[in-house]
Amino acid sequence: MNGRILVLAACFAGVFGAVGLRLVDLGLPGNDAPAQRFVAAAPETARADLLDREGRVLATTVMAPRLVADPRHVRDVQAEAQALAAVLEGASEARLARLLGSERHHVVLAREIGPREIEAVRRLGLPAVSFEYHHVRLYPNGPLAAHVLGYVDVDNQGLSGAERAFDARLRGPDREPVRLALDLAVQMAIEEELDRAIRRHRAKAGAAMVMDARTGELVAAASLPSFDPHQPARADEDARKDLNVTQTFELGSVFKVLTVAVGLEKGAIGLHDQLDARGSLRIGRQTIGDFRPRNRVLTVPESLIHSSNIANARIGLKLGGERYREFVEAMGLTQPLVFEGGTTARPQVPGRWSDIAVATVAFGHGLAITPLHYTAAVAGMLTDGRPRTPTLLAQDAIQEPEGEPVLSPRVVEAMRGLTWRTLHDGRSQGRVEGYWVGGKTGTARKVVNGRYQTGVVRSSFVAAFPIDDPQYVVFAMLDEPKAAEGHPRDRITAGWVTAPAVSRMVARIGPILGVAPSSPDAATTLAVWSGQTPPVRAQLEGGADAAREPRG
Repeated sequence: MNGRILVLAACFAGVFGAVGLRLVDLGLPGNDAPAQRFVAAAPETARADLLDREGRVLATTVMAPRLVADPRHVRDVQAEAQALAAVLEGASEARLARLLGSERHHVVLAREIGPREIEAVRRLGLPAVSFEYHHVRLYPNGPLAAHVLGYVDVDNQGLSGAERAFDARLRGPDREPVRLALDLAVQMAIEEELDRAIRRHRAKAGAAMVMDARTGELVAAASLPSFDPHQPARADEDARKDLNVTQTFELGSVFKVLTVAVGLEKGAIGLHDQLDARGSLRIGRQTIGDFRPRNRVLTVPESLIHSSNIANARIGLKLGGERYREFVEAMGLTQPLVFEGGTTARPQVPGRWSDIAVATVAFGHGLAITPLHYTAAVAGMLTDGRPRTPTLLAQDAIQEPEGEPVLSPRVVEAMRGLTWRTLHDGRSQGRVEGYWVGGKTGTARKVVNGRYQTGVVRSSFVAAFPIDDPQYVVFAMLDEPKAAEGHPRDRITAGWVTAPAVSRMVARIGPILGVAPSSPDAATTLAVWSGQTPPVRAQLEGGADAAREPRG
């Protein structure tokens, strides 16, 4: 990656350096061509670099020539506009005439101009026209991490993402580079695997992120489709939307881990309690059923392993609306998240926490939040019981989190064990060779014209690793996935769609982040934490066994 950036930088330096030398040469006395002045860039448009956590360049500023004019010295507007349009690639004669005929003293005719065009313009000998250097923002990796980095306007002022968040620092007198939490290699792996999943399942869009569970650092964040930060105006509105931050979703069964966590914390359930998942659950005029009914009584761990809507709705009812509402508020899921990158979209929360509302939220519907909200909550659930505050800035040390824990150490350990057991005992394709991973699938039906649609879903998967001492949380979501070619049409659930993608992500980024392989002995501890007695002997397996039917 460093080599790629250096090559790009060398190319820009070579091209613009050659242009600069030629401009100087053409302006020297004695040269046959008429002299035309060129001006240095205004210092106030300079901008410091954005770096990734390893010091690799994410955004930098280079000097580039542009064509300008002083309309006061134009002799013949139409003739000069016609002459310039003939030598400037893609130029509009009408636009040039409008600029040359204006009453301003300084107009920009072309913001980008190459050496051949410079030579051709000089030979026209137009006294009103000159060249000047200006600062151009360069993103060496193109659209990679575009939503995180953001972009600038023509005057190099930040308009979105980190460019906007740290605009004052980047343009300040010191112009010190800003080091982000982003890891370029991890970002590349995440985007490649997300794009692979989107293409395989012909999804409408997708989002993924990696958060340091201990610090809240956003190590990677991807939203696809993306855009070119050099030309953001050319992208459509959907491509510029950051699905991780600016959009809210009902996330489905991934929310069940939070339901079990609060149930354990409040004493509404115990690890060995049984929950009736037979038939269906009727609440008023509404009926709750399971996607793949077990039609039996389930234990609390089995409510996650089999992803039972009925069992989790019963946990919600045991808690009651008031206690559940207090929990989601304490986990930061009812208000926009405010961090350096801006403010997230506002969650869509039930207006009244009735029985049907709390039962529905308990299995992941009826509450719409951003993926960033969810990832921050899960990171807290699996570490010290406090929701994380996301940050775009690299942290040199793990800071003591603020506020009182929402979940006790006992429940944190239980959730580590339960999320591990959900993957180990369940049929998810989210397991990863060499690491103990905890996770949960979620497949949420989409609302279209006010009604939940069959076969139109968002499929999500959350994973944390190594789950016996979580360091990173990975979340991914696909919008409206289709079954892979040659597969039955109903294979659009997260177990088939998103879990394999996250498994590949973890396998790739674990070594990059320096995460040591898990100890086989940790399985015993995880089994005990999950309430498994006696604990079964587990093996560190490779990615998921595709022959097993994954649960949604």
